[in-house]
Formats: sequence, C-alpha cells, structure tokens
Amino acid sequence: GAERNARKCDFADFGNSPFDVTAEKVGGKTIVFTTTNGTQAVEAAKDSAYF
Repeated sequence: GAERNARKCDFADFGNSPFDVTAEKVGGKTIVFTTTNGTQAVEAAKDSAYF
C-alpha cells in the first residue's frame, strides 16, 4: 500500500491499513515495501526493552 498525508496514493492498490492486505488479495504475489519513516523508527527502537 501507499499513502501520503493519510490518503491512499492514486498509483497504489492499497492504503496504509493492514486490514487491506489480506491473504486473498496478496497471496502468491510479490509485495514491494517502502517507507519514509519505518526504517528510522526501527533503528531508534532497536535497543529499547520493547523491541
């Protein structure tokens, strides 16, 4: 999925909700994942007690 400013991008099949990405819709397909903040968030959290 893809979203910017809380809206699904026109070029994307899905938005940002994990409920949109079901086995019926994506099973057996290649998924491309990009992020603008996820990598930084994981890096910042990697040493936390919750990671």
